[in-house]
Amino acid sequence: MKKSLLLVLVLSSAFHTADAQFNRGRLLAGGSLGFSSQKTNDISTRSFSFQPNVGFFVVDNLAIGADLSISIFSFENGKTQSFSFDPFVRYYLKPGIFGEGSIGFGKVKIENDQIGSSDNSLFNWSVGVGYAWFLNDHVALEPVIRYQNSKFDDSDFSTSGLALQIGLQVYLGKR
Repeated sequence: MKKSLLLVLVLSSAFHTADAQFNRGRLLAGGSLGFSSQKTNDISTRSFSFQPNVGFFVVDNLAIGADLSISIFSFENGKTQSFSFDPFVRYYLKPGIFGEGSIGFGKVKIENDQIGSSDNSLFNWSVGVGYAWFLNDHVALEPVIRYQNSKFDDSDFSTSGLALQIGLQVYLGKR
C-alpha cells in the first residue's frame, strides 16, 4: 500500500511540474542530434543531423519558434549536405505531450562521383508528436516521432518518411 501511494504521489508531482512549464512569455531553447548507419544490399549509408532551436510561448501551451537544420548524408558514391531554416508551431497538452508542425526552406548540395555535383533549393515540412519529460524544473528530454518530407527544386527528387528524434530543451522564464 505504501509503495502504491508513493508511486501515485511521484507521478502526480511529475505531471504537476510539467503542467506549469508551458506558460505565456517563457522561452524554450535546445535542439537535437541524430546519427544513423545503415547497410542495404551491400550499399552503406551514414547520416548526421544537428538541429538547434528556439521558441517563445505566445499564449499558455502554444509556442512558436524556429529550427536551423544541418544534415550530412553519405553513401558509396557521394554525399549530400543540407541547411534549412524551419519555423515551427508547437502545442502542448497535459501532462507534457505535444504536437508540432514545421515548414522550411534552405539549400542542399549533392555530390556524386558519377554525375558530379549540384546545388538545389530545398523545401521541407514535417508534423509530429512528442513528450516533454522533465529532468528538473527547467530541463526536459523530448522524444519526438515525426513524418517529414523534403523536395529539391530543380529536380524531381524528394524524400519522405518517419523519423525518431530525441532532443534536449531548456525552458526559461517565469513559471
